[in-house]
Amino acid sequence: MAFTKDRKKALVEEYKNLIGAAKNIVVMKQSSIPVNEINNVRMSVYEDG
Repeated sequence: MAFTKDRKKALVEEYKNLIGAAKNIVVMKQSSIPVNEINNVRMSVYEDG
């Protein structure tokens, strides 16, 4: 599904607001990581708030 330019601008603005309000940001590259392992990381981060 292609987004219009206006929709892309709205998404970028939304992401900027979310990132700006975040206390922490974690960026991970998921390739070659088993699904169970990445799910454990997600659950751990979620539990720690």
